[in-house]
Amino acid sequence: MFTAHRLVYGMYVCAAVVASSTAVSDPTGARKLGHASTGLSVVGIIISVITVIVISVVVTTAYSSSSSYSSCYNYYGSTVCY
Repeated sequence: MFTAHRLVYGMYVCAAVVASSTAVSDPTGARKLGHASTGLSVVGIIISVITVIVISVVVTTAYSSSSSYSSCYNYYGSTVCY
């Protein structure tokens, strides 16, 4: 049975084989690839954190500004809204 998980795992194994053969034949190139991979990981984490912060600010702002009351009435001199 073919699943997306098997496809991703197959791609991972293929990339690992290519990377290991590259590392054996070209240590300088492997080091450069390692630095590039680390840099891309850091950038991805930073982008994810910024995205979560922006989305939480937008959602919080949207909900706090839309808190209008649908109905109000006076109850013994005080206004009650719901």
